[in-house]
Amino acid sequence: DTDTNTDTLADLSCTINQVAKWNGTAWACQDDVDTDTDTDTDTDTLADLSCAINQIAKWNGTAWACQDDVDTDTDTNLSEADVEGYVTNDALNLAAGTTVDGQPIATGSSPGTIIYMRCAWTADYDYQIGSCDPAACPAGWDDLGVTGNIKTSTYAFTTASYGAESGGFQERACYNLTAYTVLNTRCAWTATYDYQIGSCDPAACPAGWDDLGVTGNIKTSTYAFTTASYGAESGGFQERTCLK
Repeated sequence: DTDTNTDTLADLSCTINQVAKWNGTAWACQDDVDTDTDTDTDTDTLADLSCAINQIAKWNGTAWACQDDVDTDTDTNLSEADVEGYVTNDALNLAAGTTVDGQPIATGSSPGTIIYMRCAWTADYDYQIGSCDPAACPAGWDDLGVTGNIKTSTYAFTTASYGAESGGFQERACYNLTAYTVLNTRCAWTATYDYQIGSCDPAACPAGWDDLGVTGNIKTSTYAFTTASYGAESGGFQERTCLK
């Protein structure tokens, strides 16, 4: 046998695009047909889902379905151990202006600062106690109300033809959680008559101090002469409050 051609497909004469296929007995020319009849290559199992905004695909045990995005971890409370783990039981450096329930955090040993708003009063007779309405607390200060009424002077004339006077002041307490150093500048005043309340302008606050304005007027003395030929006098002082 001098024939060295062992190519079993040599006798096949196929047309364009045909391939050699085994028909069970021999190789034969046949059309190139894809025997894989599953032509659906889309294996995206979520393609049919049409979810609303902010919904996500969740497995319900049978199939994927659209459901709301809900945190399944319902334990949202930190235990004491959790909190201590965050702060490590060490000092915390809090930013300036940090508050607790809207109130500034007091630092240092001071429990805060109290200032007083004061007003002077005059009563018609020496035995009377007068009253007045102290100015409101500055912005940012808690009003503790009118906390005092102090009688500072009493004077009665020696004849029935003249009356008598008394004077004093009332004060309103104001509180702030911040620890301030308080400085008051004061000036003296004199009024022409015993029943009058005078005024003056206290010195300005030192440089670098906050000025809360004139916060007090205190009547300290009342005096009247014994005859009609003389007048009467009263005196007191005003004060400005400065903070640092």
